[in-house]
Amino acid sequence: MHMRNRRAGANAGFTLTEMLIAATILIGLAGVIAGTMGGLSTMTFSGSVQNQLQDMGERSLSAILDDLRRSGWVTRDGQVYPAFIEDGQTEQSWLLQHRHLPPLRSAHRGEPDFGPSREPVFVLPADADRNNRPDVDINTGELSWDTRHFSYVLVPGPNGHNVLERRIDGGMPQVIAHHVERFTVEDAAETGFEVPLKALRVRLWFRKQDSGGVVHRHRVEAVVQLRNGGLQGDPEEEE
Repeated sequence: MHMRNRRAGANAGFTLTEMLIAATILIGLAGVIAGTMGGLSTMTFSGSVQNQLQDMGERSLSAILDDLRRSGWVTRDGQVYPAFIEDGQTEQSWLLQHRHLPPLRSAHRGEPDFGPSREPVFVLPADADRNNRPDVDINTGELSWDTRHFSYVLVPGPNGHNVLERRIDGGMPQVIAHHVERFTVEDAAETGFEVPLKALRVRLWFRKQDSGGVVHRHRVEAVVQLRNGGLQGDPEEEE
């Protein structure tokens, strides 16, 4: 009778060795779970940064294409538009109002987003009644052009990264995108005629470093045909 009670007491509890083993297993599981959650958190954050760049790329490229699509090759005061400025620097007197500080550079030689930016200065059709339809000169039947000059520029932003701005006559900046490492707009000759005549190739390289030090990159590009403006605007076809 006494022996049966001793066995029952032994079976009802855990030995010290068993408790230590159980504690070790629980600690190990906790570490695995914490590591998994931390990894998921990092992946989620990294994914959100990449998604942010992709979304910004789509929206900014769409805005630029909509603008340039309405533009054209136009001769004004003896100068041909679109004109182009590299890294905001030019010595051409008729483009001086479009000068600005060069963009910041994080990319290094050999990286895909390394290199100068090439920014467009262009004109748009007049639209006095703002009905999104170009105005036509009633005397000549030709398209009327806005007297202002429009541009997209890549400049240093206040937070230590570049911002892409749309400007009018070198001022009235409107921020289009952040974290742009490089921005180029190239005509047919500049691309080695990889794009058609009268078309432009637009490229944007985005670059952002997350809190973990990981550098995220994204690039968007498209070719846009300038719809308006006569062939006389092309310097290669002027007599």
